Amino acid sequence: MAFWATENYKIQKKLFATTGILYNHESPLRSPQFVTRKISQSVARIKQGKQNQIELGNLSASRDWGYAPEYVSAMQIILNQKVPENYVIASGKSSTVRDFVRWSFAAAEIDIIFEGSGTKEEGYDQKSGALLVTVNPDFYRVDEEVPLVGHPGKLANTAGWKSEKTAQQVAQLMVESDLGIEYVP
Repeated sequence: MAFWATENYKIQKKLFATTGILYNHESPLRSPQFVTRKISQSVARIKQGKQNQIELGNLSASRDWGYAPEYVSAMQIILNQKVPENYVIASGKSSTVRDFVRWSFAAAEIDIIFEGSGTKEEGYDQKSGALLVTVNPDFYRVDEEVPLVGHPGKLANTAGWKSEKTAQQVAQLMVESDLGIEYVP
């Protein structure tokens, strides 16, 4: 809706107005209501012995996760363009919630294996056998069947911007932040 409102206002008022459509942008500052933050904080608490397991929804849900500070840089680049355009800010790559969970546990030096599928899928510590991840169908969303992946080609072609950090690196830096470890790329 904001996209169309901006377009209308730009035309009616003859203003320089540009739109950035941002896909999921993650960082340690993200609120715990977002699944990536819930995962990173839970993994850190599990590593510290403060929590036993994480309860998640659809582990096969697929999203385009990028690094928030990079997206802020992209917004600045968009605002500095000479011609107002509309851009997609995204990594252009999609990963599953399961991937993000696996990467987050790896950042905490815990190897996790998954067994089962759908609502019966569970994640176990490969070393101890402890149950670490369960699935709750109440956490499923109607729109999760469609993988969300952005196409940032216009911004790459126009201004040379592209996402540098992978979702795996983002998971690592979020968990390390939660553990109080300084992230080193």
